[in-house]
Amino acid sequence: MAVARRIPIDLLVLLGITIVVFVTHRSVIARGMCFNDPSWYFHFGARALVGDVPYRDYIFQVGPLPVYVDAAFQAVFGSKYLASMYAALLIKIIRIFVVWSIARRLTSRPAAGLLLVFCAFDPLFAFAHHWSTHYAQLFFTLAGLWLLLASRSEGRRELGYLALAGASAALVVSARQSSAVLIGVTLLATTGVLAWRGEYFTRRRFLALWAGYASALVVVFGMLAIAGALGPAIQQMFLDAPAKKGVSGAEAILDAISGGALVAGPGWTWWGGFLVYLALPCVIVGAIVYLTSREQLVAPSTIGMAIIPVALVLGLYLRHGSINALSDVPRLFLCVVVAFAMISPARLRTWFGLEPVVAVGLGLLPVASDWALEMSYPGRGWGDAPALVVGAILISLASTRLPARGKTLLGGALALAGVLHIAVALHDDVNPFAKDVGADGKLAETTFKSRNPHLLGTRISEGRKRTLEWLQAQVPPGSTCFVYANLPVLYTLLECENPTRIDSTAADFITGEDAARAIATLRANPPQFLIAHENSWMSPSLEIDVPGYAGLNPEASRVMHQGLRALLDQYESIGLVREAIGPVLAKQVAQQWDTIDVTRVYRRR
Repeated sequence: MAVARRIPIDLLVLLGITIVVFVTHRSVIARGMCFNDPSWYFHFGARALVGDVPYRDYIFQVGPLPVYVDAAFQAVFGSKYLASMYAALLIKIIRIFVVWSIARRLTSRPAAGLLLVFCAFDPLFAFAHHWSTHYAQLFFTLAGLWLLLASRSEGRRELGYLALAGASAALVVSARQSSAVLIGVTLLATTGVLAWRGEYFTRRRFLALWAGYASALVVVFGMLAIAGALGPAIQQMFLDAPAKKGVSGAEAILDAISGGALVAGPGWTWWGGFLVYLALPCVIVGAIVYLTSREQLVAPSTIGMAIIPVALVLGLYLRHGSINALSDVPRLFLCVVVAFAMISPARLRTWFGLEPVVAVGLGLLPVASDWALEMSYPGRGWGDAPALVVGAILISLASTRLPARGKTLLGGALALAGVLHIAVALHDDVNPFAKDVGADGKLAETTFKSRNPHLLGTRISEGRKRTLEWLQAQVPPGSTCFVYANLPVLYTLLECENPTRIDSTAADFITGEDAARAIATLRANPPQFLIAHENSWMSPSLEIDVPGYAGLNPEASRVMHQGLRALLDQYESIGLVREAIGPVLAKQVAQQWDTIDVTRVYRRR
């Protein structure tokens, strides 16, 4: 017992988080594998293991760090998809620990511990899914932690925390450059205003923050330069982004600020978006501001009674619903808090019980990340809702206007919602830690082993198993192939060689120029096999002519589609997955996001 008392509480909590997350997640992360977005980093990590560098050797659109983390896990655990899922678990564990580190400095340990239950189990915090957004969330949450610590420190320690906050904010670029740009711009604007107003940021503090920021950028871009990928990285991550996403200018800014509500469409849709996604949240947030501005604190029991049913409903709804549909209130709430930090710090302290630097660290950075993701896709359906919700929770815990009992009730309600979510998901035979885009059917369906060496330790559905077996029988290892779809992992699973620098033909992954160069390469060196989606909103069927196609990036889609159609006379169709695996299994596979059932294989004559 004496030894245990000498162990820092944070170390014990980290050990506990690791054990709980691994034990509860291990069996289900090994169930199912989609071939599109969820398996991106497994494929690109495998490429890194053989010396390929993103941007230099293949087209890539976001930061490189997740690629190399995945490659490191594959180096340890083997070139298996399960290694990629272990990498995802690591990032989730670290993120939970960072939230704990913030929460325990804002409230009691029991309240912070209850919040850990929510973070570990509820999808509103994170799915077990290896994706760049989780890295970005980790880094800007870390930045918030360092800013919080700086606000409670003095001297060199304070300057050190500020430098770490700047470095953490800058490291977002290693995962999601769009979030990094918005975070950098908004952080510079807000800290500049605070410095001008004489609120916390003296010259030394301001310089410490931005020296840390610059140092991290030098490290990231210096490593890209050493790898010979700096020029291509800047081109693909920053300069090509507007062409890939098909958004720019005032419309993209309006899209971000409104959460996509004001660019959803004309007529009733526009007014409906305005009323539901803007007017209603304004009323709710206005009521919150009014309550916080009153001198009399709201009774903790009243807060608890309101929070618990709301949290339970959210826990149930969000398992099958779009979390982005509920992001408007936390987005607007955080925007209001940050606005008060800039315009009226005195009212921020009096009404909300917050210091401006804490409001910036815990409120601004999630909003900036959400704006960046909203700008990358027109209309509703995209954004960083988990970051917004976690940011709103942490801002609430930071407020001195919410009594200690109210904070404990908040943590308890969220913990109950997380546990209830797990129970409902398991009752429905649904993988509770798999996002819809990454799910491979019901848990009862993902019980089949594959002989593919990259799927050792992973159970998949019978339809996916038969699909992969049929594809492997048609495309021999070592042959040349080109995948006309957002299914880059097929290159790894089938062990076939891509003659181009494009591993995904998703419309927002490449530019028209990238597509033109790939088509020129394919004309000069036609691959032995083409693997093409027959029915995908990003990849029109090669079997039909669609001159008027106008997808997310019409130029890239047009060039790729027309170029491949011009090559089709050299190929013969040898089968469609749907027909090869039969109607029963085809129906099972068709329910998944990668629509692998409508994939056709062509062989060169």
